[in-house]
Amino acid sequence: MGCISLQKAETVDGRWYPEFFRINFSRCIFCGLCEEACPTTAIQLTPDFELGEYKRQDLVYEKEDLLISGPGKYPEYNFYRMAGMAIDGKDKGEAENEAKPIDVKSLLP
Repeated sequence: MGCISLQKAETVDGRWYPEFFRINFSRCIFCGLCEEACPTTAIQLTPDFELGEYKRQDLVYEKEDLLISGPGKYPEYNFYRMAGMAIDGKDKGEAENEAKPIDVKSLLP
């Protein structure tokens, strides 16, 4: 499909993050496969899909264009509970004051 391109990078402590992330909405058919494939549920599609632009280049969104300040489609979603790294000797959710990890499959419709 070629709608999404990204490059993974890694911090010194081993955490992965997208060095760049780009969605070309002129190629996107809003099928939802990217939302299902995202291991951290960071990609959340909404019913707002009418994108009208005069220039095709304006339909290419970079990571900074896609960041949101609110909770997104799932108000209970917390990225760090989904994608956080385990502490040495403890699994995710076993550290002090740490919530149990979320089962990503439970968020699917």
